[in-house]
Amino acid sequence: LNEHRKCAVLFLSFKGLKSYENEEDLKFLNNFYIDVRERVEKFEGFLNKVDFGDKGSKFLITFGAPLSHEDDIDRAIYLSKEIQDISKKEKIDLKIGLNSGIIFSGIVGNEKRCEYTVMGDSVNLSARLMQFAKEGETILSSSISKGSKAFSFEKIKEIEVKGKKEPVSIFKIMEEKSEREEEFFFGRKNELDEAVNFIKEKEKEPKLLEITGEAGVGKTSFIFNLKENLPGFQFYYIQIQQLHKNFPFYSLKNIIKEILQREKNIEEIFKGEEISKYSFVLFDFAEISHNLKRIKIPEETRHAILQKEILILLNYISKEKNNLIYFDNFQWIDDESLKVIENILKIIDFPAPAFIFSGREKTKLNFENKKEIEIKRFSDKEIYKFLSSFLNIKEVPKKVYEKILKVGGNPLQIKENIKNFFEIKYIERDSENPEILIVDERKEPKVATFEELILTKIDKISPQKQFLLKIFSIFGTEVPKKIGDFLIDELKIEKENLKEILKEGEFLKEEKESYIFSQNIIRTTIYETLDFKTRQEFHKKIALSFLKFLPETHPQRDEILSYHFIEGKDIESGAEFIKMAGEKAYNSFSYSISYNLFSKIYKFQDGDILYKLCDSLLKIGQIQEIEKIVREEIEKIEDFDKKAKIYKILSDSHRLTGNFNLAVETLDEGLKICSENKTKFEILLSKAVLFSQFSRYEDALKIFDELEKLEKYVPKEEIYKSYTIKGPLYFAVGKKEEGIEILKKAKDYFKKKKEIFSLIKTAHNLGTYYEFEGMHKNSIFYLKYSKDLQEKFGIFQYFIITLNEIGCEYMLLGKWKDAKFYFDYALSFAKKTKDPFVIAVYLNLNELNQYFGNFKEGRDYLKSATIESYKFNYMRLDVLFYWIEYLILIGYKKPLFKFLERFKKKIEEEKAYFLKELYLSYLVYANYLNGNYEEAIKIGKEALKKIKEKGLKKEEYIITKIFYLILKDEKYLKRLKELSAEMAMPQYKIEAMIFEYERNKDKNLYKKIKKELKKTPFYNLKMKFESII
Repeated sequence: LNEHRKCAVLFLSFKGLKSYENEEDLKFLNNFYIDVRERVEKFEGFLNKVDFGDKGSKFLITFGAPLSHEDDIDRAIYLSKEIQDISKKEKIDLKIGLNSGIIFSGIVGNEKRCEYTVMGDSVNLSARLMQFAKEGETILSSSISKGSKAFSFEKIKEIEVKGKKEPVSIFKIMEEKSEREEEFFFGRKNELDEAVNFIKEKEKEPKLLEITGEAGVGKTSFIFNLKENLPGFQFYYIQIQQLHKNFPFYSLKNIIKEILQREKNIEEIFKGEEISKYSFVLFDFAEISHNLKRIKIPEETRHAILQKEILILLNYISKEKNNLIYFDNFQWIDDESLKVIENILKIIDFPAPAFIFSGREKTKLNFENKKEIEIKRFSDKEIYKFLSSFLNIKEVPKKVYEKILKVGGNPLQIKENIKNFFEIKYIERDSENPEILIVDERKEPKVATFEELILTKIDKISPQKQFLLKIFSIFGTEVPKKIGDFLIDELKIEKENLKEILKEGEFLKEEKESYIFSQNIIRTTIYETLDFKTRQEFHKKIALSFLKFLPETHPQRDEILSYHFIEGKDIESGAEFIKMAGEKAYNSFSYSISYNLFSKIYKFQDGDILYKLCDSLLKIGQIQEIEKIVREEIEKIEDFDKKAKIYKILSDSHRLTGNFNLAVETLDEGLKICSENKTKFEILLSKAVLFSQFSRYEDALKIFDELEKLEKYVPKEEIYKSYTIKGPLYFAVGKKEEGIEILKKAKDYFKKKKEIFSLIKTAHNLGTYYEFEGMHKNSIFYLKYSKDLQEKFGIFQYFIITLNEIGCEYMLLGKWKDAKFYFDYALSFAKKTKDPFVIAVYLNLNELNQYFGNFKEGRDYLKSATIESYKFNYMRLDVLFYWIEYLILIGYKKPLFKFLERFKKKIEEEKAYFLKELYLSYLVYANYLNGNYEEAIKIGKEALKKIKEKGLKKEEYIITKIFYLILKDEKYLKRLKELSAEMAMPQYKIEAMIFEYERNKDKNLYKKIKKELKKTPFYNLKMKFESII
């Protein structure tokens, strides 16, 4: 049939043979011809001309004539790449020219001699491009670069071509786009502009772009088009699959691995960083071989170091270039990767990459610099434009448009229905003008959903091919080649079936190391067609196959096998692997995953698994579930020590629900049956913690006497960890020196053993207790030591609290600038991480401003603290107390009693009875300000007894001050001076001096007060002193 067709034309030439008489040369030429012909057939092209000659040989290959495909241009490019690969391997000097356009095709000649051929300007240009190419090079026209969906290109230059009036632009192939990039992309200009502007705005600042939309709506192709619009950005990509949900750190691990493998100057990453000696942690995590020296460190410390190193790595790669880190199918990310990413987003500083998440649902990540874009279905108008662009026609036939409108605006469903229309010949291109569609109205195609179209296509293929696709769907969207090939052999599927499926490209495509379903939804549809019984059988088959295939050294062997045994409902056969996968998750603090795995096997495992299951539940806050499981299972456990450990977990669940007595009884139950000293130590320590939390400090310390007898049976690490509990108990009962001594021992041990987590906590506690003692310089030393460790290792559990405490210490020492610096630092970090402790920072900034007489600014900080306390439902009692102090300071008497009544009620609600004396001291103050002197004295006398017993100096100072102001008795002034010296707080010391000067007008005292007030900002004290003068 003679006709005009749109066609991609490939001309290739290579140098001639030395001699056509040489048998080896002829054999070589024949083999090369066979190789080329097989690849042409593979891509369904047509080898139209073969011309061998001593001056050189040429092949003419067409795509689109006589057989056409929607992706003829890309097929021609794939073929050119494979032929160039053969030429390099066989050392053939080969040149290729590629062009596309309208050509004439058909039979030429007469009855005696005729042939099928192609001719026209597009064919001639392809030949000219081949002539222009250098040896080993493929040159393309602009029609190829514009028409390809699978590759990106680079313009070389413009050339003069014979027969062309204008210069012709020529291109070279750069790289194949990702599997997802190949999809036809249309529209979304507003969304794309929005995303590009967001990424480009404040480049290298941490940001999160979140793309959501239903399956098939074009999320991933949107992202890759975004990449095309950001040419200066380095792109990292991970496609997450459903089974990865139970692989701790899988998603993050693969991104880190890709970054490390791309970076050439790996040794530079940690250069100059204090953490450099731990760089092996990151390489171990990414499973990359290295020669770095390993140091034994606790698992908790390892996690903290890993997070810090990831931060350093991301900052490092962002110094020179902009980076995009893209997670596809974010709904399936594992919890541990999500936690680390969330933390990184909170604390990462400039320079940083942009993170992109795409999925069907919005994430719950709370991040300030975040942009959400929803990819919606096309409107009716957009559907028309989409059809016009996709089909490369100016006018869409009305009948076709009306039918497609019934599909809705999902681009993938539109494309698949259009392909179906072509297949059943409802629509065809006009042979003379391919830009016109001819509609055969005698045929009435059914408009189908994408799932229906997939199932129709599957029904048309052989049972063996169907079986292969179903098996692959069990594994996931992406099947590693080694695994896929193994499954084909193991399940006795003929290999030809896979070759044909890949050749058709409808369901599966081939990448370097994987077989990938063309669309996620194809895999999902195939998987969901399986009934539950078949699905279970297939999962079980894969699990049993993997037992043979996966070596024991494979890093995810246990996770893969456990996933398939669980889905195959063969828990008993997979129990060993489920247990090992659960242990891995538990040991890496992936408690939600360990709970999911252990919950499948605990009924026929020993008490250790039940203990770890309950502990995992405790860590993820599923407390009621613990009681339910323990009630059902505890009596089945024969080992008394294992049973005792489970009682310990059960006790923790009672403690967390506020049932103190039941918590103690449960621990005592465990102690009765326990025979192993190590377990006994753990249970007794839990009991000591329980008593300390409920203010039974003396009882808690008595337990430590019992613990000392058991110390020889437990590791030293556990003993020193117990010191972090014992130290504060000593402080609580007034044995401060013993408390400091034991905490210092713990600090030295943790420092030696590189127990960074415990070291940070212990140093922080030391700083806090020196603060209580009024030893402010010592306090600052230990608090700063804790802060430096937290910054060095990226452990920010106590960071805001530590910064806040340092600020408080400087404030107490009268170093106002230093105090302001640390409060601002804490505020900045708390805002960035959205930490509820921002409330405490606001309260201290309020206090600092009050000292300077900036009451309005102080009140603004107090208002911010109030708003945040309601938002987080946290520290509401503290905020109320600071409002009372503020009202007293500015002498606002009327609302004081109202606030104090709320304060009293809140103390009862929260059972914060330790604040009862503070409430009474402020009640005394409120009565004084309102002129109720007798009531103030009466309440004060009753309160002072308990206050003195408990050694509460601030409360005693407030009441003593009121007594002095009312009674003017010198004994109260003397006590004020003593208390101010004991507390070592400048404002109290100066206030006591002012009271004394007011009484005796001593000139030396006057000079001392003036000198002190010069060093301090205490506005209210300055005003008081001036009024006395």
